[in-house]
Amino acid sequence: MPDGSLPVRGYDFNNGVNHSQLLRSFKAHGFQANSIALAIEEINKMIKKGPNCTIFLGYTSNMISCGNREIIRYLVEHHMVDAIVTTAGGIEEDIMKCMA
Repeated sequence: MPDGSLPVRGYDFNNGVNHSQLLRSFKAHGFQANSIALAIEEINKMIKKGPNCTIFLGYTSNMISCGNREIIRYLVEHHMVDAIVTTAGGIEEDIMKCMA
C-alpha cells in the first residue's frame, strides 16, 4: 500500500452512533465515501474562517432528482452557502421531474 494510505474499514455501530465519528470514518471507506470525508474536512476549514470565506456549492442536476433537494434547500435557507453552481439537466432529468 502507498505511504499514507488508510486501510478500508467501516464504522463499528456496536459502539453506538456518533454522527461526527461516523462521518469521519468515511475517510477509510472505499468509493465515494472517502470523498465525502474529504469534503467535510474542507467545509470545516471554511466554517472556521468565518465571514472571510465565500462558499460555493457545486453539484450536477441529478443531485436534485436523486433525493438531495432537501439538503441543498436547507443549506441555502440557513445561509450555509454563498453561491450555487449547477449544470442543466439532461432530458431524462426533465422527464423524471415531470413524473414526480
